[in-house]
Amino acid sequence: MNKTKKLVVSAVLISSMLVLGMTRLGFIPVGPVYATTLHIPVLIAAICFGRKMGLVLGAFFGIYSLVNAFVRPTAISFIFQNPLVSVVPRILFPLVAYEIFALLQGLGEKRQRVFYHVGFGAMICAAIFSVYRAIQEPSFWSIFLPLIMVGFLLGFWWLSHNKNPLLGAASTAAFLGSLTNTLLVVGCMYLFYLKPYSLALGIDTAKAQGALLGIAIFHGLPEAVVGAVITGAMSLRKERYDFNR
Repeated sequence: MNKTKKLVVSAVLISSMLVLGMTRLGFIPVGPVYATTLHIPVLIAAICFGRKMGLVLGAFFGIYSLVNAFVRPTAISFIFQNPLVSVVPRILFPLVAYEIFALLQGLGEKRQRVFYHVGFGAMICAAIFSVYRAIQEPSFWSIFLPLIMVGFLLGFWWLSHNKNPLLGAASTAAFLGSLTNTLLVVGCMYLFYLKPYSLALGIDTAKAQGALLGIAIFHGLPEAVVGAVITGAMSLRKERYDFNR
């Protein structure tokens, strides 16, 4: 794909991010934090069009998030007014998504399928262990964790039976890339702002830790699933379209 077409694709993806942001479909308020869909064009750029385009859109996502923290403040917007939280993770996660996609593509179809089967086996072991823990020490998280494991099991089962290696690689890379974004943001919040975060919400630090874990799970996983589905579909669409014509 020549530079002109790359520029056009970048402009289209950035425009989609602006539309999502301005219509509030990009930053959906859920309590004191925002769920986001702006990571999706970034994942599409990184996986379908390469590392550089992913970096450009990731930087745009981060800057938009930084500006949003000032323009639409919430109780904890002061955290996202720090570029270390709002910008840096958004630059890094498309790189992770791209590298995972390149690695899986390099494995080839057979080794890719072996990788997914190994993952499926690991998830079975994790699910059994989580059920055992739920029986031994019942709590909200110990009971909820097996449900998450079931979701991962279904995902690895689908990947191990999927016959299109491109779709499997793109979906896996998008899922893990999106989770990287969530974990980096939540990790920065935990490391640098745990006490201010708890004071802003009027809760103690123990409950604040639980709240951050809730963000990672109840925001991060749905965002990752949606990103994986849409990016996987877009990778197939790109494969069928000749950008060099």
